Amino acid sequence: MIQQKEKCWIGFVVKKIETQTRNIMQKRLTKLEIRHFNYRPTVPETTAMDKTVAELFQHLCDMKKGAGIINLLAKLNLSKGDIERMQAQLDKKLKDAPSTINCNCLSSGKKMIVI
Repeated sequence: MIQQKEKCWIGFVVKKIETQTRNIMQKRLTKLEIRHFNYRPTVPETTAMDKTVAELFQHLCDMKKGAGIINLLAKLNLSKGDIERMQAQLDKKLKDAPSTINCNCLSSGKKMIVI
């Protein structure tokens, strides 16, 4: 309860409400005061995650995205269901996947040789 009061006190100071009018550290907070510091997201979690991942991969070379995903998979804890869905998606992509991916880092779009 003390942490919540300290957070509210900081909120009052930031909003330039005189702390002398209410000594939060000695009185219980009202429901209205507590409700004032409840925040709700404006974007669903999955939407935010998808956007973040998409933005991250926009900064990576097209040729190296696969290697990045492979390294990430090695480090993540995944459920069997997630793995099965990934395998199904990869099976679909395998049918139409090109044998090589062009580098998008170079302005000419030339294929980059990786050694």
